[in-house]
Amino acid sequence: MVIKEASEMIGELMHQHNKLIDEQITQQLSWLVNRGILVIESESPSIVSELDPITGDRKMAVRQQVKLVSKEKEYIEKLENDIVVLKNTLDCITKFKTKTDESVE
Repeated sequence: MVIKEASEMIGELMHQHNKLIDEQITQQLSWLVNRGILVIESESPSIVSELDPITGDRKMAVRQQVKLVSKEKEYIEKLENDIVVLKNTLDCITKFKTKTDESVE
């Protein structure tokens, strides 16, 4: 009996802990969305009919893809691409310099 009560108490504490984390993350995400730092992108919802594999019953479900993306996503991607180009250019310059230094010696 004591083990069952302890297990239930631990389960309740874990539930409270998870709820607290969920609330804090939600508050922080809301703050970022409200300030325009993150943008919500979503597809239109669709209604699908699913077959329950256990009971064989049909049920309706709603499906929708939702993403949080940085408002500056395109700018960040451009910077990432610029970094790749600059690294490649630096590699070419380094190789050229190495070959030039070798030919001078």
